[in-house]
Amino acid sequence: MQLKNPAGRIWLWAMAMGLASLSFEIVYRAPALHPGDLQTFLAAAHRLVEGGTLYQRAFVSPPELAVLLLPLTFVAFPLAYGVFLVASGLVLIWGTTRYAAELHLWPGLAALAVVLSPQGWWGLMIGQPDALLVGLILLEVVAVRRQRWALAGAIAPWLLLKPDVTWPVIPVLLAAVWPDRQARTQLGRGIAPSLLAFLLLAGWLLPSWLVRLVRFGGHSGFQPLLSGLPDLLGGQLAGASSHQILVSPVTWVVAVAGVIAMAATFLVARRRTASTSELAEWMLLVPLAIWVATSPYIHAEDALFAAPLALRLVASPKGWHRLPVLMSLLPWVAFPTWGALAAIGSLGVATAGVSLMDQAAGTAGAQVTGTTAGAT
Repeated sequence: MQLKNPAGRIWLWAMAMGLASLSFEIVYRAPALHPGDLQTFLAAAHRLVEGGTLYQRAFVSPPELAVLLLPLTFVAFPLAYGVFLVASGLVLIWGTTRYAAELHLWPGLAALAVVLSPQGWWGLMIGQPDALLVGLILLEVVAVRRQRWALAGAIAPWLLLKPDVTWPVIPVLLAAVWPDRQARTQLGRGIAPSLLAFLLLAGWLLPSWLVRLVRFGGHSGFQPLLSGLPDLLGGQLAGASSHQILVSPVTWVVAVAGVIAMAATFLVARRRTASTSELAEWMLLVPLAIWVATSPYIHAEDALFAAPLALRLVASPKGWHRLPVLMSLLPWVAFPTWGALAAIGSLGVATAGVSLMDQAAGTAGAQVTGTTAGAT
C-alpha cells in the first residue's frame, strides 16, 4: 500500500504538533494532567455497587456508562485506568486502520496521527469515552461502505453513551437508507435488538437520568474548555456555566442553524451520491462534524469526532481539500486550552465534505456527457 505524499505530510504534521502540545502540557500544566473524568465515572459506578444514588456530584452521563464500568470498580484505580486506556486506544486504532485501509491510506500512520493528536491524547488522559466512540464510528463507516447494514445498525445504539455529541447518527443513517428497502430492513434488524439491549442495560435508571438532565442547566457550575460556536460567538472562550450557555439566544440560534445545515447536507448528498452506501457514509461523517461545530455543549476533546471526516478528505486526490483539513487539524495541534478553535475546524471539514460531494458529482456528470458525445 503506497503512502500518498500530501496525506502523509498532513498526518506527520498532526503527530508532531500533537506531541509538541503534550510536551507543553507536561512542562507547564502538569497538575492538570489527571484522569478526572474517569474518576467521576467510576465514582458513579461505585455508588451503584454500594446501592447509593447514581446522579450525584458531576456525573450526568447516561446510566449505561456507569453500568459498563462496573467491572472496573473491583480493581485499584491505576489498573482500572490502564484498562480504560488500552481498551479505548485499541478500538480507536482498530477503527482508524480499517477505514484508512478502505481509503488506501497508510493505516499505521493515520492511527498514530489520530491517537497522538491533542484531542486524541487529551480525551484519553482525562478519561473520556471519545476515543472508544470515534473508533466505533469508524468501524460503522467501514460496515456501511461494505453494505453490512445489520452490523452498522448494531453498532449505532452504543454511540449513545455520549448522546449530546452522537445523537444525529441513528436519524441520519435511517434517512440515508430509507428509500432502499433491503438496506432499510437489514439496518432495522441490527438497530432494534441492539437499541433494546442498550436500554435494558440500565433501564431502571433512565428516569433518574432524565431528571438529572432537566436540572443540569440550572445547577451545574463552570464548564472548562467548551469549544462550540455558541461559546465562541458568546465571547466566553475561557468557559461558562451550563445555565449561561442554555439561556443564551446565541446558543439556540447556532444550534438550530446547525440542525438546518445537517438537513441541507442530506438533501445535497441524496442528489450527489450514486449509491445507498455512499450516501450513508457521507451522512455518518458530515452531520457529525456540523454538530460538533454548532452544539452548545461541546468540549475541546470532542473535536476528535471530526476525525472520520478529516480522514475521508485527506484521501481525496484533489489538492483543494488541504486547507479545510488543516483547519480541522488546527485544534488538534494547538494547545487544548484553545478548544474554541475546534468549532471552526469542524465546520471547515463539514463544508469541505459537501464540496467534495459536489465536485465528485460534477466529474461523474462530465464523464457521462463525454461518453455520450463520443458514442454520438
